[in-house]
Amino acid sequence: MHSNDDGPELYVVCFLDLLGFKGLVQKFKSNLGMVRAIEGVFGSAFRRLDQFRVREPVNKYALANKIVAQHTKYRMISDSTIFTLPVSGLPRLDQEFDDLENRLLCVESFLIGISLFWLWVGGKMGYFHRGGVTIGRHYENVLNEPGNVFIFSEALVDAASLQASGDPPRIVLGEGVYRYFSSLRNEDKLSDSLDGLVFTDQDNKRCLDTYSVLQEDERTKQILADLAKGIRLQREQNAVDDDVIKKYRWLGMYHNRHVQRLIKGTPSSFMVPED
Repeated sequence: MHSNDDGPELYVVCFLDLLGFKGLVQKFKSNLGMVRAIEGVFGSAFRRLDQFRVREPVNKYALANKIVAQHTKYRMISDSTIFTLPVSGLPRLDQEFDDLENRLLCVESFLIGISLFWLWVGGKMGYFHRGGVTIGRHYENVLNEPGNVFIFSEALVDAASLQASGDPPRIVLGEGVYRYFSSLRNEDKLSDSLDGLVFTDQDNKRCLDTYSVLQEDERTKQILADLAKGIRLQREQNAVDDDVIKKYRWLGMYHNRHVQRLIKGTPSSFMVPED
């Protein structure tokens, strides 16, 4: 049980919706092998995040990744994936940190994990998530047996409402995150901490910069090639649907900006046509 006398605890919650899932179900509903292959992609994504739980930390950032992985819960139901993390009560990462700095670094690690998950599924499946992240009250409790869970969550409702039906595959950062840290009277630290993980889109919504976790190395080249292939696939499969094409035109432009940042010379095999 997660609550106190003043109400449910504060959690940071991410809600993700896999675009195109209805089509996947229609296409493979009678193909158990493909269903298990899709399950395998998500299983491998979660196992990769689980690896942070057992890694020996070499610095405070690696320690944050380990602690956040140990305290994050994730659940997948149909096309929806939910990640939850309490923002209070987490172990102190560094004796020099005050409570605010500790929470900021943990939220930053949480967002990095979400980014890695988004990239992995997109690259391996060629299907992409949109969603939202916010901070709010969250209560959950096991019902009659493990696996049956009651959830009553302001944060989940708010996170789910951040993604609209016409939105591209991006993850919107809700005002609840900024409102929470602003209430602690340290907006500068919040801005500095999240600056490299968040960008402001053309509609002025703050979005998680999922590609920002990628580094300039050979492994990133393969990831970018896989993502480009997936974006091209979506544009080919939905060529007659203007609304869907618009979403993946947005993703192609976003992808290409990071290709130009990460790969010198920008080989065409990593790019997505923008017309």
